[in-house]
Amino acid sequence: MMTTPHPTHLTPSQLGTKDYWDKTYTHDLRNHAHNRADIGTVWFSDSLAEEKILEYLLSDELGLDRETTNFLDVGAGNGGLLFSLRRGGVRRRREMEKARGRRGSEGRW
Repeated sequence: MMTTPHPTHLTPSQLGTKDYWDKTYTHDLRNHAHNRADIGTVWFSDSLAEEKILEYLLSDELGLDRETTNFLDVGAGNGGLLFSLRRGGVRRRREMEKARGRRGSEGRW
């Protein structure tokens, strides 16, 4: 079977492998077991992406009710965004993460 070369701007990396994410989550879970306050890696922290998402979702301009609005974080990783939503007063949160060792149990509908 002939393989198509990747465009240069889409060069494969470790981030695209299941093995990388399994090791990352195993490491985060181990750290969390020793220190419950350790939420693990905060993805895109250098760009303040999570803060910008939270600011938008919790803004008066958007007008979402923190008591009744449902949030589903697909590909939630370590659940950092959902923990931040909880700190922001959001009551109804769920996550979906296929990686080994992750449970979709943060919050209730």
